[in-house]
Amino acid sequence: MTLLYRTLHLCIFLFLFSPILHSTEMTLPPKITLKIPQEERIAGIEIPLYITIIHSPSQIIDTNRFLLNEKNLHVDAIQKERIAPPELFDSTDQDVLILSHFRTTLPARDPGVYTIGPVTVFVNDHPYLSETITINIQEAIKSDHFRLETKINKPHKIFLGAEIRFEYRIYFARPMKILRENLSLLNVDGFRNRGSPTVKIEQHGEEYVETIIQEATAIKPGTYHIPGSVIDGIHVEQNGQEQRLIPPLLRAETEPLTLTIFPFPEKEKPPIFRGALGSFVWRTSILGKSEVPFGESVQIKYRVSGRGALSTVLFPSFTELKGLSDAFWTDPSPPIGKEQQGTKEFLLTLKPKHPGTLEIPGFTFSSFDPISERYITRSVPSILITVTGKSKDTVSREHLILAAPFDLTPRNISAKTIAPSTIGIFIILCITAAIGEAYLSKKILQQEEIVSSRSLFYQAMKLRSQGNQGLLALKKALYLRLYELNLTQQLEETPSSIQGEGIVMETKELLEAIDQCLYQHKNTSDAIQEIYDEAIILYHRFKQIEHKE
Repeated sequence: MTLLYRTLHLCIFLFLFSPILHSTEMTLPPKITLKIPQEERIAGIEIPLYITIIHSPSQIIDTNRFLLNEKNLHVDAIQKERIAPPELFDSTDQDVLILSHFRTTLPARDPGVYTIGPVTVFVNDHPYLSETITINIQEAIKSDHFRLETKINKPHKIFLGAEIRFEYRIYFARPMKILRENLSLLNVDGFRNRGSPTVKIEQHGEEYVETIIQEATAIKPGTYHIPGSVIDGIHVEQNGQEQRLIPPLLRAETEPLTLTIFPFPEKEKPPIFRGALGSFVWRTSILGKSEVPFGESVQIKYRVSGRGALSTVLFPSFTELKGLSDAFWTDPSPPIGKEQQGTKEFLLTLKPKHPGTLEIPGFTFSSFDPISERYITRSVPSILITVTGKSKDTVSREHLILAAPFDLTPRNISAKTIAPSTIGIFIILCITAAIGEAYLSKKILQQEEIVSSRSLFYQAMKLRSQGNQGLLALKKALYLRLYELNLTQQLEETPSSIQGEGIVMETKELLEAIDQCLYQHKNTSDAIQEIYDEAIILYHRFKQIEHKE
């Protein structure tokens, strides 16, 4: 009975529609269907809408006239198929149906239930309506397998110029596709980013960790309220070239933050202060010999080390180096510093204007220490060089650093001479100091409780008020520390025998400064204070090297 009923139904269908199906013009209207995949019904992101139209080859679709809610809808054609059901059609082209597939995107929506459609499509200049569909937009959920953490590497109190590191860490257990992210720490008011964020992904056990780091500098005082960050993601499976999204949508969030940038205090601010943040020590050295022929340039290296934001340390203007323009030609602007390995170096190129003993003037430098919250002012000593040869009435323009007219009148300065008696006294003092140093070093090293450079360093700190005794202990501690870290080959050395870069070169310069205090009577209170300050900085940097090894 059922078979008879189906046969009768098919006969009636063929009888009624056979003239239409085999006529020159197919009169059946196109059928339009809508589809939004279940895994892509996600809150907060654009929604893909797929439109399929079943029509005859003679029906032409106007791809520029798709409407939704009476508004034009931009669509992209993605595929076209030809079908010919054998039970209804013969092999002629007139019996073939076309399936045209299109894709468009709808605006993001909040979680909830929505009705989509109908979509109006113009076929042969005639409008046809699609069906409507109802969808449920998913709401993101929280999961222990998808987390977001923030970390801010900052001082206890942020002053202008402070260097801050903003860091995100995203934890996930399976491959994820991030569908939405709002990471507010990547662009914070009051801070200027230094470069672009760095991103790396590591696997820790069964978890993956994506780390995003943004370096920034505090540039504007004020209190800034930073909204919380949020990311939405969904698990993905890779199948060849295709990705399959696996619901549900996951969300990870962080709490809002508040940061305050403090201005520099006006009380006791030195007139020469230019915004340097931290505690710094300057060292100067001549590249090459201190005696140069007239007509050649001389280069002075200024090395800055310390604790703080090196980016805020600037070389003083040439007007602060009083008398510099009287003796030297200079570049138009002060040198730009180069940061490397925790130090900043300035290279000053000068061209003597005349022979003789010339002075490269020193200067004073001021910085603000955010830990003690006070201004620190220190002196950078002057340097003497000897320029040999005779001056000429004219100097060619290509020999000058600045291509501009100058007063080239020769100006000789007599070098100071040291009387024989003075030389004898100086030699005796050096011998006496050397004997005293050897005796004291032996006594210090013979003490059972001093067995390492660390012990010697603390001993030097205790003796810092005892003048040469503290400096001798500090000197031994530095030599021994270099030896312990295999940065020198012999325990007993001189500064000139130490070779290396970075912290080795800084230690060498500090040892030279100690020798100047011990043997050349440059042991002023400011000079000794700078030596101990730099020694403390080097001590902590040595500890970092030791931990890395």
